[in-house]
Amino acid sequence: MALTEPLDAVEERVLGVLVEKGFTTPEGYPLSLNALVSGCNQKSNRHPSASYTEQTVHEALLRLRMHRIVREVHTAGARVPKFAHAARDVLEVDDQELAILAELLLRGDQTHGELRGRVKRMSPVDSLAALAVLLSKLEDRAMVRSLPPLPGSRAGRVGHLLGIKGDGEVAPQAPAPLPDSPPSAKSPMASFEVTSSSNDETDRSKNNDLANRLDSLEANVTRLTQRLEALERRSDNPEA
Repeated sequence: MALTEPLDAVEERVLGVLVEKGFTTPEGYPLSLNALVSGCNQKSNRHPSASYTEQTVHEALLRLRMHRIVREVHTAGARVPKFAHAARDVLEVDDQELAILAELLLRGDQTHGELRGRVKRMSPVDSLAALAVLLSKLEDRAMVRSLPPLPGSRAGRVGHLLGIKGDGEVAPQAPAPLPDSPPSAKSPMASFEVTSSSNDETDRSKNNDLANRLDSLEANVTRLTQRLEALERRSDNPEA
């Protein structure tokens, strides 16, 4: 299995948070929408910083569910639905490879030393040599790529390819503006937002339609499950 299309910036952050929390706080996993928003916007272990709204994260979850890399989980006694990732199965990776991808999703391009030091909180990697082997496997599968050093540095870097288009172009990844700090007219992102504004209503309509379709499917599954349980009860008690 594989992703059907590249992830956008919000989807990357949401997926990265789900993977991270699954490793680091298993007692609080799967995550509620509120916990997921907090995880996306936390100040530590994130780059760039974000201030996503609940609606923005919820819409990203809907798209990730269409990718089948995220699923909604209903647990007994829970008041709200929770969400879990299925990245191991969809991407066909092990824990160390998944931790590497999650760290790149959460922080962006990094040197090998930075990556190894940060990955250890999820799944330790014994040495830089061991990390190089893991990265080579992921690079062979077009999940990561090697990058040149930054100016003034000799350390090579690595970045993920989960947000790259098929033609090799980097998918637009505009960080969310901080509250009360809209980008100025001279900001490089200003022209992007103006160009994209005409598509907002269409995207919102598509997301609403997607949500309705998912709710309808889940309702149908619930009805079919109830009917099956009723038939099983009748079979077990033919005289009832």
